[in-house]
Amino acid sequence: MIRLLRKHKDLVAWLTAFALMISFIYAYNPGRKTVLKLGVYAGSSWDVPSNDTKVLDRVIKKFEKAYPNVKVEYESGIQKSEYSQYLAEKIVQGKQPDVFVVPQDDFALLADNGALQDISSYMENQRLSKTDFYEAAYNTGVYHNALYGLPLESNPMMMCVNIDLLKKEGIQLPASLDLNQFYAICKKVTHDGQYGVAGMSWQNIGDSFGLKVFTDDGKEAHINDETFKKTINFYIKLRNLNKDYVVSSEQFDEGKVAFMPMTLAQYRTYKPYPYRVAKYSTFNWDCITMPTMLEKPQTRLNTVLLSLSSRCTNKQMGFAFMKMLCYDTTIQQEWLKSNLGASPLQSVMNSRKSEKLFGETEALKSSTIDSIMQTSYAYPLFKKKAQAEMKLDYLINQAIYNNNNNVDYAYIQQEVDQEL
Repeated sequence: MIRLLRKHKDLVAWLTAFALMISFIYAYNPGRKTVLKLGVYAGSSWDVPSNDTKVLDRVIKKFEKAYPNVKVEYESGIQKSEYSQYLAEKIVQGKQPDVFVVPQDDFALLADNGALQDISSYMENQRLSKTDFYEAAYNTGVYHNALYGLPLESNPMMMCVNIDLLKKEGIQLPASLDLNQFYAICKKVTHDGQYGVAGMSWQNIGDSFGLKVFTDDGKEAHINDETFKKTINFYIKLRNLNKDYVVSSEQFDEGKVAFMPMTLAQYRTYKPYPYRVAKYSTFNWDCITMPTMLEKPQTRLNTVLLSLSSRCTNKQMGFAFMKMLCYDTTIQQEWLKSNLGASPLQSVMNSRKSEKLFGETEALKSSTIDSIMQTSYAYPLFKKKAQAEMKLDYLINQAIYNNNNNVDYAYIQQEVDQEL
């Protein structure tokens, strides 16, 4: 019995040693491939038709050439509408990708729940400067003074103008448009089936007044105050020009509307051929910064982030891929050409290639986009942002449309506070 036990112990010891040896060889084998898993979705980030490009595959090929022992993999075909659920399920299962795209509305929740890695030290160690990015784009990845993502692509808002309609009415567009001038032009052109503006939201007007509805930490809402009331009163005043008639984007397409807010992605979708044939082909139009009542204009900026998983087993390699995709000017230039937003890198938007790229679309110059990006701001991101904003927008519109513009600000403040 004792001999049998000794033999058994010897066998266990031998097997253990063999397993450790195999593990050591596997871990330190220079020929072994490290697998880096990406989380991405198909198509555009901005809910507009997108070209089916292979730019990401080209980036992966370049990365794998630079790092021969790394293989980058991702699941293809995941739609943007399904991506948040897909990501949540992977995180719950402990199988989240090493590096993944983070939609702006999901960012604060993921950062707060510990799913994202603070990459501040990686930026410092590699001497990457945040000033290379547009300030608003970079700040989108900051949460509680820590950096949890690099900006991959941004989508600024701008005001599109029907130049022919203004000329017809004898209106000279000022170099810098404030809200009072904007209202005066809208009022003058509104007659005989013509309208001033389509698609102008109260949020757009709030940006023009410098309205900050929520505090940066998302714990308070400033609804029952003068700036908010000023915003809603102007919105109601603008709507009254049309006697509550809702002007559509199709009427702008037909040349019957002077102004329409539009994101850069929408512009880039509809302006270039072949979309030019179907849209905006009957009149000349231009894009300018949004009207403002501030000395320094500000426009809300939407930005898609690339983040590093807190569970990534090779964080240095994960950050190296983030750096290549988000910080490499050559790749960002290619990303700009193949996608529909703006590059978060200032040098890319101010390059000769970008000037040529946007020069081909006739109306919009890359310098205009640069000006808009310079005056954009990152809207506060907090865990309950989506629910709070949805509740607020619903209550405001309900008051305007169903209560004859009778807005009970104290009631709305109370209701929104319950969401925070």
